[in-house]
Amino acid sequence: MRLPFFNGTGQRPSRSSPFVVYTMASDAMLAYAAVFFESFRRYNPTLPLWVIPYDTCDKIAPLAKRYGARMVKRDFRDFDAWAATLFDRPIFYGLIDISRRLRKFAAFESAASEFMYIDLDSIVLSSLDPLFGFVASGQAQLLYTLGGGDWVYNSHGATEPPPGERFADGLFVTSSLYLNLAQIRRTVAEDEALYKAVRRAELISQPLLNFVCHRRGMRLVSAGKLGVAAIDVNIGETETASMARTVDGDIRTGEGQAILRAHWAGPDKYRGQIAHRDLVDEFIADAIKSGRLLEREAAALSFSIGA
Repeated sequence: MRLPFFNGTGQRPSRSSPFVVYTMASDAMLAYAAVFFESFRRYNPTLPLWVIPYDTCDKIAPLAKRYGARMVKRDFRDFDAWAATLFDRPIFYGLIDISRRLRKFAAFESAASEFMYIDLDSIVLSSLDPLFGFVASGQAQLLYTLGGGDWVYNSHGATEPPPGERFADGLFVTSSLYLNLAQIRRTVAEDEALYKAVRRAELISQPLLNFVCHRRGMRLVSAGKLGVAAIDVNIGETETASMARTVDGDIRTGEGQAILRAHWAGPDKYRGQIAHRDLVDEFIADAIKSGRLLEREAAALSFSIGA
């Protein structure tokens, strides 16, 4: 039985919200999508959600529809041609060429007053509403939840990268009023030699977005500095956060902090090495129970997508 998503009032999610959320999905990531959609809608029943297709998304699209999410429909050949000009060779995570990750910048065509981008390999554990409003009020031009550190620019290069706050691009909020797709492409084109000299070679979107924001002098502010109490945590190979359930059923860090989302950082996921599997299984079970994840789909789920 296929059920549309309804919020607690029995209504479909509003399409008139000034805030929207984007993610990017691939059929190879169907298991991660099932966990993401279920966790996202548990805590964010009315936020409009758009899915940028990494491939044909023949499996993703019907699942997304059951959660009230819409697929971004456009011709992505311009993105793939753009990638060909920036990367001299394929960039592999496991067996997967990740150069198509430039497609995530389709979010910068959004007409919403603010938009959020969040990576699909996330378990959402709170309402994301507290992250909105800072951009529209001018307190930030881009709001981020995690610093980028050394995972932005080539730390061994001879060329100095542009200065600026370095941030992870797996969860951020901004507006196309401050930065749109045409501006991104133009900024990179104008300084392509510098971009290629300073980017971290094995990454796609994170160095590019940081580079553009830094060259344009954008005001980049962490959510924590603006008083957002909930935090963003990694559960990947380089860092695995401890998480525990409170007596009220909330999931928090071992130190008791509220969590916005838990992110499977790094390539461990391509080998199917999943931290906090009990939590993952809980969301999948709820998705099956609700009818939004079909049992035949669940039986075919795999978190190993190439090694």
